[in-house]
Amino acid sequence: PSDRLIELEKEEQLSGCTTIEAMHQFALDVADLKRRNLDYLHGKRAAGKRIFGMGAPVKGNTLINFFGVGPETIECLVERNALRRNLFAPGSHIPIRIEDEDLPTPDVYYVLAWNFKREILERYRPMIEAGTEFFFPVDPDVKRS
Repeated sequence: PSDRLIELEKEEQLSGCTTIEAMHQFALDVADLKRRNLDYLHGKRAAGKRIFGMGAPVKGNTLINFFGVGPETIECLVERNALRRNLFAPGSHIPIRIEDEDLPTPDVYYVLAWNFKREILERYRPMIEAGTEFFFPVDPDVKRS
């Protein structure tokens, strides 16, 4: 094992993240995150809002599959990578559209590429100022102990 690996293992032990209590808390936190996200999405749909996903990263697809979200909730995933044109998100079967296509403006972007939060908010500032809501299901700025 490298020195870095040994250092990381020590940090894990000191943080307590390897305890059964930490694992139980993590499960509770994830269940709460799912509930809050589904409440948000279902509330927006019930209000007649059009929801698009922003991005189609693996982590985002894992999240929407765990949450049980499909095309009845999120109309499409808008992606920058043209290689994903005419594909569907695995599991949820949400169609993937490319941002250069002629797309209507949604009421809400459900941002699946949450690790690019700052860049997305800056890039889409005019859309945000015009009233499109950008919702981040996982906040990358929240520090967890």
